[in-house]
Amino acid sequence: MKTSPFHRLLFGRTARRLWALLLVLLSLAIVALAMTPASQEITPDTGLDKVEHVVAFGALAWCGVLALWRRPAALSWLTAGLLLLGIGIELAQTQVPGRTGSWNDIVADAIGIALGLALTTALARALERRRTPRTDAATR
Repeated sequence: MKTSPFHRLLFGRTARRLWALLLVLLSLAIVALAMTPASQEITPDTGLDKVEHVVAFGALAWCGVLALWRRPAALSWLTAGLLLLGIGIELAQTQVPGRTGSWNDIVADAIGIALGLALTTALARALERRRTPRTDAATR
């Protein structure tokens, strides 16, 4: 069966390596931003802090799912690793000037992870089903 360029872009061997690299780079960027001392002049409170957590960890989960596609056992490790990253960041932020750790941020991280996993998995499965030829009675 011929694979579409779009399918290779998401699930090909090279694509999975690039998704893994993006996962690492995004993780490093998120940690760097989280460990930067807060200053009112630099980081005004937008009121969207929890949304930022959901989006950041949703993006990490998205990259992780695509990097680990067709390796369902690895998704459990991905989930645990991302949650531990969020907890670690919150614990470390207690030592950063102008930052505080927050249970609410961990909950927002977990929501982002769950949404990222669910949306990416649903999209990937839909694309896989679309790629697989039908063998029902109507096509015979």
